[in-house]
Amino acid sequence: MSTPFFIRNESGFVRVRESEKIKIVTDVSKTAGCYRVENKWAWRIRVDQQLMRGSGRMFPNAFARELGCELGDKIKVDSAFGYVTVSWPTNSASGASLGSIRFALEQLGAAVGDYLFIIADSFQIQFRLLRQKQLVEERSIAKLARLVGVVNPKESDDVLTQIADALEVDDQLSEPLEQQIRDVLLSRGEDDLYELIQPPKLSMDQYLDRIGDVLGDTYTSD
Repeated sequence: MSTPFFIRNESGFVRVRESEKIKIVTDVSKTAGCYRVENKWAWRIRVDQQLMRGSGRMFPNAFARELGCELGDKIKVDSAFGYVTVSWPTNSASGASLGSIRFALEQLGAAVGDYLFIIADSFQIQFRLLRQKQLVEERSIAKLARLVGVVNPKESDDVLTQIADALEVDDQLSEPLEQQIRDVLLSRGEDDLYELIQPPKLSMDQYLDRIGDVLGDTYTSD
């Protein structure tokens, strides 16, 4: 059983959890779909028919914590369009969930296929809509920037830096920033975004360093 309410003992039997502590690992900086937007954490969601009809949605435990919701909680979080219910049941194998946001989608004029950024702002929620048509004619790097929360990538001379900030890339000068961004996206399982940024042109020294890193992970010397 994967629900926090239950526990499996060493013999493989499932029973109700008693005094055992629940180990929860939630790192929003490593969570797919979560980005730093205006120095706040945001979660990006694709608008679909279910959301438009008022259905709730499972969402990352790490982001639930940014909104002040812990395991076992059911809270109401304020927004400009009214309260949103956020819950994290102990008997849920899927984790935290977000209640209906239909009222916000209606007020924002959202349509199926658009993206919505839900921004955690001091235990309140802000909404920002990214319309699908804004992405249609964008080149790949600008599309990636918009999908991680950068507002006006065309107006920026340093889009890569803004993307890196949104992903909280720990800038290491030994590697090109493009490669660091690609590595972070790949580690988060965001393959669709990973494909939007081309690999950098490496110098021979950088290429050999990366080959050495790969071989070092594969082989160990005595």
